[in-house]
Amino acid sequence: MLKLLWKKGFLSMRPTWKGSISFGLVYIPVAVYPATREEKISFRQLRSSDLSPIRYKKVAEADSKEVPADQIVKGFEYERGHYVVMKDEDFEKVRIESTHSIDITDFVDLEQVDPKFFYKPYFLEPQKAFGGGQTGWVVLDSRVDALRQRNIEHRSFEERFGYSRD
Repeated sequence: MLKLLWKKGFLSMRPTWKGSISFGLVYIPVAVYPATREEKISFRQLRSSDLSPIRYKKVAEADSKEVPADQIVKGFEYERGHYVVMKDEDFEKVRIESTHSIDITDFVDLEQVDPKFFYKPYFLEPQKAFGGGQTGWVVLDSRVDALRQRNIEHRSFEERFGYSRD
């Protein structure tokens, strides 16, 4: 499937992330590819007389003077006209360390997941690092299929008898 999508141009040249999925004692090296792509057309603004591109300058609102890059700081407006200035050290303090791992702690019914978490879909591809992730991938896939089957059986039971067996 991924090779077909690659040939059709749906997958980027490189994965957007490489890491691993782990659950229990199972470790699966994976690559993540975006499942969708955005088609954007960008236009430049031009002066009509000679088609010269228009640039934007960073100017201060107080005096309309251009501000050089070394004088620009980041600030959060907590109240109209009042700012808290943030420094690079502030951002370093809250930086989240990347573990390059997705730890699966539980499997839930699809209906239990809020749709806001489906912002952008991705494809996962098992990698062949460290002796192969194929075996772990088969275990994960069978677990997901079993859960899907249980959900189908559970719904059928409820529809047929009108109550839940859980």
